[in-house]
Amino acid sequence: LQVRQWRIFGFSLTITPLIVIILEIIAIAILGGMGALWFYYRTSVDPTFERDLMYLINQVSIYQHDVDALIEILQPYILQPGVMVWMFVLFAGLIPIIEEIIKTIALWPMAGRKITPQEGFVGGLLCGAGFAFMENVLYFTVSITAMDWLFMAIGRAGTGVLHMLASGLIGWGLAVAWRGGKWHFLSRTTFFAILLHGLWNAVELVTGIASLVILKAESTVWQNLLYSLPTIILFIISVICIGLINRHFRQQNHLETTLTDQDSENEDRVVY
Repeated sequence: LQVRQWRIFGFSLTITPLIVIILEIIAIAILGGMGALWFYYRTSVDPTFERDLMYLINQVSIYQHDVDALIEILQPYILQPGVMVWMFVLFAGLIPIIEEIIKTIALWPMAGRKITPQEGFVGGLLCGAGFAFMENVLYFTVSITAMDWLFMAIGRAGTGVLHMLASGLIGWGLAVAWRGGKWHFLSRTTFFAILLHGLWNAVELVTGIASLVILKAESTVWQNLLYSLPTIILFIISVICIGLINRHFRQQNHLETTLTDQDSENEDRVVY
């Protein structure tokens, strides 16, 4: 059992992120192609749009090493409704769907073994943990200052728990579907996993946009904590959910053990 769990974790640590990255690049390329068509349409109906776009590109190339200047230049464009819609479609829609469907791929070879729901949930937790570990390593490589590292660590810890809970739900659903053919249960757990992931990404996106609009100067520690409050709340909820699900499985195991012992006692009495 431990060897199988290590295999699940190792696969999710190495192979799964690579598959997810490839699929996300394809999704971004498709959205980029649609965006290019939109830019082509805008330039054809509005010649000044191409001039403004070239001016923006020149400004970005000039101030590419000045983060504050880049934020000030790009802010009016980022806050446009069309751009924000595309950001939400990508980060709160496509990415959660891709990641939640692929993250538990390490469990798929066990489809014929009819694993228990608890084994499916634990396997899903391991899938999420392995994926989150590699994702966090990649994020920490872009951390610049100690303060950046601190708040990134807080956010990534919450993201790690989120990945574990979402994958655990899908692993639970897979086990139930493989064991009893209850595919409707799998569809529900997958829906809630994607919804949870999408909500988390949407909250982080809204938080980032709100801080960009409201904070004109360098933000303080308390301001950063305030903007991190929604993600902290979701983190606490995720931890509570994992604890409640584990408690459910413990109670279920205890009930099954009690019923088994009672059946054994009844059989002994009949034989006697």
